[in-house]
Amino acid sequence: MRDYDRLLRPRTAAIEMPAPFWRRALALVSDLLILDLIVTAPFTSLFAGMIARAESAGWLRMTYTDAELAAMVVVFLLAFAYFALFEYTLGQTPGMTLMRMRVRTPPRLWQAMVRNAFLIPIGPVLVLWIAEPIAIAFTRASLLERLSGTRTVHARQVII
Repeated sequence: MRDYDRLLRPRTAAIEMPAPFWRRALALVSDLLILDLIVTAPFTSLFAGMIARAESAGWLRMTYTDAELAAMVVVFLLAFAYFALFEYTLGQTPGMTLMRMRVRTPPRLWQAMVRNAFLIPIGPVLVLWIAEPIAIAFTRASLLERLSGTRTVHARQVII
């Protein structure tokens, strides 16, 4: 009877295809929400004072206290570690898991760090915030994926 039930079930196969832009965007947004809840929550009161000062004095003349600067560095390091270590150890972040995506072959640590270099808030790297979405929209591969030699794929189930 068990064999008969198995024969009646539809046969499916997983086909790997480059992850589309919308899946990547939703995965990034869900990962950022997780980071917001876990990483930035302890610094909320500190950042609230900084934002209030910036709104009253103007964003271009903003100054930081040592504690605020240290908190920003810690938040960016934790965000970078979140993305790089999840991809290094599991081949996907929790947001990528929700969107059924993963890195094709689990990357080495340096590859995971290069893949997520767009998170580094330094002048020249900020250009990637514009260049990466454009590259993904047109070629389905980011510039940093090409540089690191990795690919983000989506596993799609099809009936055979």
